[in-house]
Amino acid sequence: MISKDLALRDSANRLFDFLASKRAKEATIDFSTVQTMTRAFAHQYLLNKKKTAIKIIEINVPAHVKKMFILACKPVEIKGKIRLKPIPLRLIL
Repeated sequence: MISKDLALRDSANRLFDFLASKRAKEATIDFSTVQTMTRAFAHQYLLNKKKTAIKIIEINVPAHVKKMFILACKPVEIKGKIRLKPIPLRLIL
């Protein structure tokens, strides 16, 4: 289980650093208590998930968290310039 409020990119990085330090081959992440998640956290989480060799399994993912993951996969355009590139990632939620 993870924090109820997921906001910072650094928090996503620390989560994956922790998993790497445990030399896990597989990790189950329980989102059942998550109340809020920012796009920044979701984007960084997905980038880390794509890079890691650890098999990540998400369970108990609420609808609002699923929506944020989907939103984080889309590009962000500000004044005609793409600021965050889309993540070509297959979500299994």
